[in-house]
Amino acid sequence: MRLTRKFSVLVFAVLVIGFPLAAYAQNNGGDDQIKKLQDAVAAAQGSADNGWMLVCCALVLLMTGPGLALFYGGLVNRKNVLATMMQSFVLMAVVTVLWFVCGYSLCFGEGDAVIGGLGHVLLRGVGIAPNADYAPTIPHQTYMMFQLMFAIITPALITGAFAERMKFGAMLAFAVLWSLFVYAPLAHSQSDPELHRSVFAVGRMVWFQRRQRGFSGRACDERICCYSFRRGRRRARMDGRRMGEDQ
Repeated sequence: MRLTRKFSVLVFAVLVIGFPLAAYAQNNGGDDQIKKLQDAVAAAQGSADNGWMLVCCALVLLMTGPGLALFYGGLVNRKNVLATMMQSFVLMAVVTVLWFVCGYSLCFGEGDAVIGGLGHVLLRGVGIAPNADYAPTIPHQTYMMFQLMFAIITPALITGAFAERMKFGAMLAFAVLWSLFVYAPLAHSQSDPELHRSVFAVGRMVWFQRRQRGFSGRACDERICCYSFRRGRRRARMDGRRMGEDQ
C-alpha cells in the first residue's frame, strides 16, 4: 500500500514537472522554425526584388544607348549622325562619374529643403545594407544604380533640342551644370522617404517623379535652347542682309 502510494506520488511529480518542460521545449522549437521560415521568406523576397530592380536598370539604360542615340541620330543630317549618337553615349559616362562623386549625395543625402548634403560623397555609406527610408528590401547600391539610370537619360533627352546646333564641349558643360543645379534640387525636393516605403512604391513614384521633373525640365530647357538658337539665326540673317545691302 505504501509502495503504491509512493509510486503514485512519483508519477504525479513527474507529470507535473515534465509536461511544462515538454511544452516549453516544443514552443521553443516552433518559434525557431517560424523564425527560420520568416528569414527564408524575407531572403527570397529580397533576392527577387533585387533581381527585378537590376533588370529595370538595364532596361532604362538601353533607353539611352542605343535607344536615344539611334533615335536622335536618325533625325539629323548624315554628317552629324555620329556626333549626335556620341552625345548620348558620352553622357552615360560623364553623368555616371558625376553621380558617383556627388550627384547621389546631392539628390538623396540628408540636407535641407533645397539640396541634399555631402554625406554620400564618393558613395560613402552606400553599401549592401538596405536603406530603410527608400528601399528596405534591396541593397542601397541597387537603389543608387536605379536612380542613376534616370539621372543619365534626363540630360540625354535634352540633347534633342540642340542637335546639330551646339559644340560638343558646350554640350558637356551644359549637361554637368544642369545636372548639378537643376536636376539635383528637383530630385531632392521630391525624395521624401515617406513615399518610398516599399520597392514597388519606389518604382511607381520614381517613374512618376522623373516624368514630372525630367520631361517638364526638358521641355523648359528645349524651349530656352530653341529660343536662343532662333535669335541666333535671326541675327545671322539680319547680318547677311546688311552685308548684302552694303555690297
